[in-house]
Amino acid sequence: MKKFFIFNIIIIFFLTVLLELGARLFHLSDLMGTEDHLWIKKKKQIEYHALKPNSEGNIFTKKVYTDKFGYRVPNLNYKYSDEKKTIFFIGDSTTFGNGVIEKNTFVGKLRKLFVKKNIINSSVPGYNLPHYLNELNEIDKFKNIIKVFYIYTLNDLSKISQDQEVNIEEEQINKLRSLKFFNQVNNFFRDKSYFYMWFKGVLTDPAARHFQYDLNAYKVKSNLIYLENSLNQINNYFKKKEIKLKIIILPYEYQTRKGNCTSKFLKPQDILVKTLENMKINYSNYTDAFCDHTKSVTLFYKFDPMHLSIKGHDFVYNLLKNDI
Repeated sequence: MKKFFIFNIIIIFFLTVLLELGARLFHLSDLMGTEDHLWIKKKKQIEYHALKPNSEGNIFTKKVYTDKFGYRVPNLNYKYSDEKKTIFFIGDSTTFGNGVIEKNTFVGKLRKLFVKKNIINSSVPGYNLPHYLNELNEIDKFKNIIKVFYIYTLNDLSKISQDQEVNIEEEQINKLRSLKFFNQVNNFFRDKSYFYMWFKGVLTDPAARHFQYDLNAYKVKSNLIYLENSLNQINNYFKKKEIKLKIIILPYEYQTRKGNCTSKFLKPQDILVKTLENMKINYSNYTDAFCDHTKSVTLFYKFDPMHLSIKGHDFVYNLLKNDI
């Protein structure tokens, strides 16, 4: 009995190794996870996180560097020029470029194209509207800003209101995340195992699950009021400073799947576009361009709701460079 048990353990071990090697060889998934030392907690009107200034570490397995403001840059000790005109980016992890080295992100590509301008990427993973409002005054640190791009993703409105619905699946997952042991195991494997990420992705379809959750945010009236008020505040801030603002709307991967590019699934974009047009705020909605792509899934990080792949960053770069 003991030999039988040991034999089965060995078989399971080697099978797991083979599955992991296969997942890596065929690049069936991408890894996630961030290094804790990169983060600090800050308090203003709300408590939130930020990236440590002048730091380096891994986010989604890719090396990232921050400048003295905690913003992503190509390397340590990166310098801006006070003599150059400045293009400023506001956004979350999608604009930050999780899982992609800086030179291959759309901001990094723009940095290489427009060498006569400062390109500043103030994006921080996990940020949404409340964070952007609290960070507006940080922009005063920079000179010669001629244009600001706010890259809007659908989760910028999520978790604003307590009235937001949570589907049963999301509620169960949140309960599991609250268990310390499960959370530690999940965090370990999502940063180490390609097979785990593939199996989890196939089993749960996280892109669909996250979209359904974030879609609920656009069904709450108080959220929509908050959205309008926030955009108005952001727009007025830049108007007073005579800085051009343009909002870029990006879709979720689930929305770009075959048969999903319809009003049923694009309701958040419809609401946002209507709000922006009523307020006469300049914007570009890239959703249709993603929907028209023959293999839109390749534009996203594997089994991820919104983060872009290298191809996705290149795709946005080619759209965005015409908006600069």
